[in-house]
Amino acid sequence: MEKLLYKAKQQIRLAAEEKARMREALRAHIAAVPPQMVISSDYEEQSRWLTMQILSYRSVTAFTLVVMLLASSVSFAAASALPGETLYAIKRQVNERVKTALALSPDAQIAVHTGLAIERLSEAERLAQAGKLSPKARIAIEDDFRSHAVIAKAKVAELVANNREEHAVEASLALESALDAHTQILLTLGANKDNIQPELGRLLVAVTSDQAAGRTRGTAQAKMAVRKQAPATKVAAEEKLNAVRSQIKHVAAYVAKSDKQAGAQASGSATLKLVASEEAVLQGQAKLRETGGESDAIALAQEADRLAREAKILVKASADLSLGAAATPVPVALVSAPTMSAPAIMSTSTLEGTTTTMVGGGSATGLQATTTTADTVPALTPQQEKEEPISLPQNIRIRR
Repeated sequence: MEKLLYKAKQQIRLAAEEKARMREALRAHIAAVPPQMVISSDYEEQSRWLTMQILSYRSVTAFTLVVMLLASSVSFAAASALPGETLYAIKRQVNERVKTALALSPDAQIAVHTGLAIERLSEAERLAQAGKLSPKARIAIEDDFRSHAVIAKAKVAELVANNREEHAVEASLALESALDAHTQILLTLGANKDNIQPELGRLLVAVTSDQAAGRTRGTAQAKMAVRKQAPATKVAAEEKLNAVRSQIKHVAAYVAKSDKQAGAQASGSATLKLVASEEAVLQGQAKLRETGGESDAIALAQEADRLAREAKILVKASADLSLGAAATPVPVALVSAPTMSAPAIMSTSTLEGTTTTMVGGGSATGLQATTTTADTVPALTPQQEKEEPISLPQNIRIRR
């Protein structure tokens, strides 16, 4: 049936005369009806120009997108560049300049310059771990570290001058805790890398001198300003201490989770700092029971906050460097004592983590924390039993 229809369709054609009549009718209609609008040549030129502009705009937009994608990729790759590498100039001259330009408030400027100062130390650590910390690289890192640290501390001083003591304390604690943690990491690397010990030693001199100056002009000055204010309320002191207790719990969990990657030395040292932080909290709570002790309680809470921060930074930085693979034992660095009426604390440790001692002196309530492999739980005072316990790693107990 389909074939028959196809053949019938092929036979249907207009005759030549029919085609001629249709053509003449069309011409007569065109001649009788004038055109409604004539398209000028100028319009045609404008149309062609507009078409070219649209095509050109699309090309430029596509090119711009490609350039932006490439630039963002290069910027991202440069973020982890080290001195001596090709992308390091982009990291310093582009990425970091953009960060500083976007930091408009004093708080933002302190955060940016503190971060860049610590980034220089992180670069030194990675170079040292690879055995590539040359004198040239060390000098460049040290100079830039000093520059950013000076700016950060100057901005902290501005906060104090503008009666923003709480922000000044917060900023100072962030800088100090980071410097303390990275100092210990540099000490660890110096013990494990004999070929770069001289350069690490020179860098440590710069960092430790900056630590001392930072404490004198930063936290101490801010705390003095806080003391000159109206007496702190008991509620504010309790809230600060409770916040630090919660922070200690989170950091303790983080230390336990990162133990293998960070290494026994970093984890042990961080644990000791958490013990000292807990002690500062307990002393702060004792101050709250004294008349007019609210300001001292807040100061102790700030010190506990610093120690907890330092513990986390130490473990995180050590884990980033995979220091857990190192096996060279070195002494754990000194743990800072709480500021208010706290004993001087000294810690010693073996890398295996089987024995850790803290000896307190100069106080009627000397602190002694022990780390053992046995599951012994020291006796607690009645007051301690009332307090909510903080979950430190299982082999750490606090004993008075």
